[in-house]
Amino acid sequence: MASKAELEWWNKFAEVMAEQWLLTPKLNKLIRSEYTQDYENYLFRENGTFLEIGCGTGWIGHKFAKRGMRVDGLDFSESQLDIARQLAKDQDIDDVAYFARDLVNDALKGRFDKYDGILVNAVLHHLADDEVNGLIRRLSFLLAPGGRMYLYEPFISKRNSVIRAAFFLPFSFSIRVLLFGIHRLATMLNLFKPKFKEAIQNGYTGVSPDEKPIRIESLRDALIANKIEIYEEHPFHCYGLAVAMSIVRLNPSIADILTPIANFAHKFDRLMFNIIGWPNFGGKLSVLCAIKAVRSDSE
Repeated sequence: MASKAELEWWNKFAEVMAEQWLLTPKLNKLIRSEYTQDYENYLFRENGTFLEIGCGTGWIGHKFAKRGMRVDGLDFSESQLDIARQLAKDQDIDDVAYFARDLVNDALKGRFDKYDGILVNAVLHHLADDEVNGLIRRLSFLLAPGGRMYLYEPFISKRNSVIRAAFFLPFSFSIRVLLFGIHRLATMLNLFKPKFKEAIQNGYTGVSPDEKPIRIESLRDALIANKIEIYEEHPFHCYGLAVAMSIVRLNPSIADILTPIANFAHKFDRLMFNIIGWPNFGGKLSVLCAIKAVRSDSE
């Protein structure tokens, strides 16, 4: 169950967090194109039902609704859902519905008993381990036979090579220095967008009180225990997304100048995924990975 501090944080910072997470159109295309195509291809089913857990502002579900799926979104933040409803209205999207739900204690009730596709997008890492296991169990009952589930979360894993992990350390240190430098320079020169400047002054860091990375081995066990078979695991984002989310807080002209740096970091991430493997990025450094899974049993 989300803590009181977590609920207050999301209701207080919903608008700035939504803008930071969405990035700019240019950054989003550079950083998320492969990821977007992956979940769209995997979860789309013509005239099917789609459920998004932790839907936030609804920007993902809207894409499926435009293609003819019947979309429901669940989130605990009323502020985020208000944005989602307004965005759907602005885009003339009709077949979507949003429901405020405590994902741990409430019934996960939308408009349908079963869903052909379920997306869990960066929400599990806000829950305790036992709450994650409980949510996976409840979602397994909502997933139709043959239905597909796509989970995108920050994961950590056991290293499988200390040598390969050491190879990554200079790059990791350099990006951390870059992120620190961007924030310090923006603070000194007043480069933040007004809304972000105000939010930062009010305690906004871009990290909510309860969030933490998930150990991927534990989630694998939870899925298998609930008869959800893992089809594929794929790392997508680490420092590239971190840099992109950092510069999107800045005035548009500055963010545009710094966009190539985010693109370089993203491409280097992908290179390192292939060379050293994402678990070797570090014992505490999380990597945003997708798990594609399917329910193959017949109830």
